[in-house]
Amino acid sequence: MFDVLYPTGDGQTDYVQLYDLVKNGAASEEQEELLDTLQRIERGVAENNNHRQFYDELGDKVIAGVSLARLYTMLDNIVKLEYSQYLEAKLGAPQ
Repeated sequence: MFDVLYPTGDGQTDYVQLYDLVKNGAASEEQEELLDTLQRIERGVAENNNHRQFYDELGDKVIAGVSLARLYTMLDNIVKLEYSQYLEAKLGAPQ
């Protein structure tokens, strides 16, 4: 599931998810468009087993201040098994 986290404070769990903003009616029209687009990409990736689904159409698009290029970069990195930067650091573990 693709989602966007919006910080609400400084703590590690101080955020609100785009999905929740939309579900609760607190999202802007652009944020609603962003969630629709993320869900479209998500379905396309899952149904076609293609992590670059809709890239030609959406790869350089920015919606509600969110660059979809970042999503595609992340997906490329995951496919290449280069995803450690996306993992949350464990408490007490060296960084």
